[in-house]
Amino acid sequence: MKVIYDEISVKWEYCGKNIQVTLDKILHASFRKSKNTIVIETGEGFIEECLYYYSLDGEFLLKNNLETGEVTWYHNGEHQLALPYTETVGFYPEHHLLLIIYRTAEERNAITAMKIFDLNGNLLHSFTSPDGYTMLCVTEIEEKHAKVVCDATIEENVDPYGRDRFNFTLDLQTGQWDKVGLAY
Repeated sequence: MKVIYDEISVKWEYCGKNIQVTLDKILHASFRKSKNTIVIETGEGFIEECLYYYSLDGEFLLKNNLETGEVTWYHNGEHQLALPYTETVGFYPEHHLLLIIYRTAEERNAITAMKIFDLNGNLLHSFTSPDGYTMLCVTEIEEKHAKVVCDATIEENVDPYGRDRFNFTLDLQTGQWDKVGLAY
């Protein structure tokens, strides 16, 4: 899908209809085929401040303020929450889930944890990183599992070739972590 953008608007065509979204300070916009969404990055001086998610028909889905950690989304009305030291927000409307990875302390190298909310804003689960690792991002959600990229935080978890980034599977019900291989 072709997405055209400038500093104040994003345009695309969907089902023969021209869609346009107007925002300030647009840095980049793209079509995410895996989620059938348009993602818009805004900010100044090439520094992202906010991420916006829109459905292909132009409906606002989610805003993630990267500076404050505030997340706003619409599902049966407006919902809003904020976590300090937010690193990444995973928005999975097809699974009715919002996954937020955040640092447990202000320091940039602090270990991360994850909170999982339903789309009504109810906290479903809280998980800590696997021992000796810190979470970076969720790459995929399946029925009851999340695929999560983690970095080793201790030397024993780095492989013999110095590689320290690995994929894990997290059971979203039990919190069990399984290391599945290198992340590239």
